[in-house]
Amino acid sequence: MDYKKEVEKLSKTARLKLSEEEKTRFAADLTSVLEAFDKLDEVDTSQIKDDCKKHTPILRKDKAEEKEFNPFSNTKHKKDNYFLGPRLVE
Repeated sequence: MDYKKEVEKLSKTARLKLSEEEKTRFAADLTSVLEAFDKLDEVDTSQIKDDCKKHTPILRKDKAEEKEFNPFSNTKHKKDNYFLGPRLVE
């Protein structure tokens, strides 16, 4: 199957300016990738044991911690617990 029109739509959506050669090359690449996925679909997996659902992740316990937070500690542009910025109105 030829995916050149799909490549053109994607390039238009992504605002990419592709030459005709690039469109042809990307369409061929897309075709080969999709054919590889089609081959994977043909693999018989009925005899494979599905163990991945049996494992549960080990998660740590969440612990709340009190931390001192001072948003003004890293700035010299402050006055009376306010950030100083450039004057907008004169």
